[in-house]
Amino acid sequence: MIEKTYKLNHFTYERPFYGSSYGLKVRYRILGVMEELGARKKEPKELIAWIWKGPMAFEATPEEAKENQTFPFTEEGYDQLIAWLNDKASSIMEQED
Repeated sequence: MIEKTYKLNHFTYERPFYGSSYGLKVRYRILGVMEELGARKKEPKELIAWIWKGPMAFEATPEEAKENQTFPFTEEGYDQLIAWLNDKASSIMEQED
């Protein structure tokens, strides 16, 4: 099961978080997107999640093999993102059976 690993403010650094579930059978990436508001000022805009069948890394996996979804940059949006990842991870594992 995929859980919140970081607090929401971690994603304001605009660095992707990579994770896996079911060993390396399911891989995912979460990225916070910031909006430029002028010189040196940014505001959180959205969270984007990608999920794909493992074990390959994000860069080594073809784009057509990845699914992605955008969520609001809020605690509720983060909860929705985690729920979406878990739903998709279950679907990927069901296809394995």
